[in-house]
Amino acid sequence: MSPNSDSILSQELSRRTALKALFGAASAAVLFGLPARAHAAEASKETTDKLNAAQAQLDEVQAQLDSIANEYAALANKNAQTLNDIENVQGKIDDTQAQIDEKKAELKKKRNDLSDRVAASYKSGGTNILSLLLASGSFEELVANAHYV
Repeated sequence: MSPNSDSILSQELSRRTALKALFGAASAAVLFGLPARAHAAEASKETTDKLNAAQAQLDEVQAQLDSIANEYAALANKNAQTLNDIENVQGKIDDTQAQIDEKKAELKKKRNDLSDRVAASYKSGGTNILSLLLASGSFEELVANAHYV
């Protein structure tokens, strides 16, 4: 063999070795890679199923949250209406109390006036019953004067 043929042979041998190594690596990748991909596909399906389950749970919780938010809004509106009603009733109570106080003051004034009239009548020596009855301008006044006598 010539030195030239040795280098060609070693090139062919190294090409052949490289091709064998490449086919071996490809075969190993196929043999060992497919189960990994199958496992990855199973893991991916499992992950997708878990993700879908979590999304369904999230949707359910979101629906509950929306329901609670709507219920809260309705109760807040009802609360505001009730507070408004309370304010209106409190205003009516205040008005009624003012009328009561006004009537009490009027009653007190009329009692004082009557007391003063009775005291003045007593101090002046009183009037006789006949003059009191004859001084009446109407039958109602006559009945009222007779009542006071």
